Amino acid sequence: MLAFIHMPKAAGTTLSNILRRNFGRRHFDTRFFSNRPVFMADDFRRVRWLYPSLVSIAGHGVTGTSDLAEVVPNIRYFTFLRDPLARLLSQYQFNWNCMPDSERSTWKPDEYFEQVILTKFNNVQSRMLAGDDGADAAIEFLQSNSVFVGMTESYNESLVRFRDWTGIEDFDIRYRSVNRTSDISNDLRDAMKWRIANDHKLADRVALANRDDIRLYDFACEMYAEQRRAYGHRLSGDVANFLDSQADNMALQDEQLSSQLYRNLVYKPLRKWIFKNAA
Repeated sequence: MLAFIHMPKAAGTTLSNILRRNFGRRHFDTRFFSNRPVFMADDFRRVRWLYPSLVSIAGHGVTGTSDLAEVVPNIRYFTFLRDPLARLLSQYQFNWNCMPDSERSTWKPDEYFEQVILTKFNNVQSRMLAGDDGADAAIEFLQSNSVFVGMTESYNESLVRFRDWTGIEDFDIRYRSVNRTSDISNDLRDAMKWRIANDHKLADRVALANRDDIRLYDFACEMYAEQRRAYGHRLSGDVANFLDSQADNMALQDEQLSSQLYRNLVYKPLRKWIFKNAA
């Protein structure tokens, strides 16, 4: 069982589409079914009633704090991490774009970043792996569970390595980018990036607020470099071949359609009944 820990604003939606296209109805995108924000073993038991052939799950609810190993002893976790500052700025950009006009009118962009983004969306990556236990616990989770870690900054190369890690023959990693942003919101993000680079006090606040994610990311970079070396000299050739295949990505056979149809026509109508007794 592949379990994708989807870090917010780390190109995870594109990877989720890859999983849907490869696995169809054998893939499930988790949702928050109860008053808890984590997809738990009990949730999995209920989902499996409608998805008996599951080989892949993904979503923000898949975390290192779940008890999924109780029902899936062979679970294989993987995730993609992103530079903490870049992820934070992307979160800022996303939240601002999605905010209703009535709410946006009550905020100045700088104030929203400092009062909301820095306090509620900091250390997201380490918390997805280890809750509030910090960077050491997040690193321990990666190591003890042999988690595959890709890097958003080396996305295509990470996908090639991920394909090799799955061991699945003919696994298709071609993709179409999703969640592209507007020029206006890019300007908002870039303005905040410039401010952080030129305001040492703000830069210190950002670093302090995200110290766990920074430690985690530094460790992941070292881990990535080791795994990259282990892949061997064929990596550059495999990446080049993949990039050539990307030229045909508009001709992708969209298996994810079957996944979406099954979800909309079968799962969604029955969801309330399946989870009516969930805690």
